[in-house]
Amino acid sequence: PVAQVNEIGIYRNKYFLPLGFTYNTVRTESEMNRLGHFRDMTMLKAVVVRDTQLYRVQGLNRFNMGDTVINLSLVAYDSITRLLKEDTLTITSFSQKHIAGNITTGSTKMLFFSIPYDRGWHIKVNGKGVKPVKVNYGFMGIMLDKGPHQVELVFEPRYFKAGMDCSEPRTST
Repeated sequence: PVAQVNEIGIYRNKYFLPLGFTYNTVRTESEMNRLGHFRDMTMLKAVVVRDTQLYRVQGLNRFNMGDTVINLSLVAYDSITRLLKEDTLTITSFSQKHIAGNITTGSTKMLFFSIPYDRGWHIKVNGKGVKPVKVNYGFMGIMLDKGPHQVELVFEPRYFKAGMDCSEPRTST
């Protein structure tokens, strides 16, 4: 518990996952679909990509069916979330349309963002543009090689510029 406001208790979640955390294991959607109700728990151990996008996550380990989480205790959940938080994005700047941060990975990993995938997001790693991968049924991720990285996300709604061009008042000549 952190505080109490009237009858409402406010608690700190020590098992939270940050905005940007990493996976070193991958599983395809078709593999996940065979798991039934174990899917949610398995997503704690592997990032999920469309079967057709598997080529975009080269360098990640393939998920072993024996690693499927069946009974998730609080001790197991704590252990899994600690592994996911080994390499996380340290945010240095944050606004609605711009996020910047640093991360150092100990191996090739997928940096997962708990941000829904949208083509309006533009990502740069160490100053170079990278295309995000749609992962975990609708979120964004990018592959990172081992080492330090500066990551920048900028959001520009699609058709924003076209809409502005159409709505600007025209002056007569």
